[in-house]
Amino acid sequence: AIEVDGKPFMYLGSANWGGARTSRPHLKANLRLNNVIHPWNGYVVFSTTTSGSVSLDWAIKVFYELEEAEAKSKNANIYDIINSRIEMISPGSNGVLFLPYLRGGGGPHWDPNSRGTFLGLTLATSKAELVRAVMEGVSLNFRWLIEQFELAGIKMFEWGAINSTGGGVLNRQWASIYADVLGMKVNVLKMPQEVTAMGSFLVAATAMGFYDDFEKAKNNVVKVDVSINPNETKKKVYDRLYAIFKEAYKNTAQFYNSYKLEA
Repeated sequence: AIEVDGKPFMYLGSANWGGARTSRPHLKANLRLNNVIHPWNGYVVFSTTTSGSVSLDWAIKVFYELEEAEAKSKNANIYDIINSRIEMISPGSNGVLFLPYLRGGGGPHWDPNSRGTFLGLTLATSKAELVRAVMEGVSLNFRWLIEQFELAGIKMFEWGAINSTGGGVLNRQWASIYADVLGMKVNVLKMPQEVTAMGSFLVAATAMGFYDDFEKAKNNVVKVDVSINPNETKKKVYDRLYAIFKEAYKNTAQFYNSYKLEA
């Protein structure tokens, strides 16, 4: 196993990526993990999928355009409106499944011909179910991405918690879905959308001597805003759905790679 020197992390921005700081890189090509040298110690091993919260942005644009315009006119938050509706829907979105490859596939399979796909639609399907399915699909794909780290010997699930950043985790409903899908506590950091600036500050401040070492700087600056624990009942639903999700990708990938549809 590769020693993990810091808690696993997740970033939910336009893309969705995650990884961990490790004692050494992982260089086996079959898992296609990315490696960069940590500026202070060890390495950062990570992977990414290209359609993260941009998938939700797309769904709002397509399904909630009128509600978003009305929300803006009333100085309301469209995400609060959507969350109030999807929290009434059970995990699994009443049989609707979303494959979140609106930009082609990133990790874990790196298939440029894959496409976003809804499965399980009926005449009774509501747009709230479609939006919840989008949030679930992105989360399920991230679990698959993290599974690649497990295969590489980087035991991320053993930590039981993942530090979460990016503007997407400001949506507490979505962060809760991640917790249930992963079966891990999701620690949402303070100012999660500012982590790039925060990381640059930590490196610079340590190098300039404001802190004795990087770990002290990190512990002084990086704080958890809220921790969301997984719901065991919902996790069991997502465990079953996860197997279906992977099989659905494999079946649709055959179609998309055979026809290579233009975007």
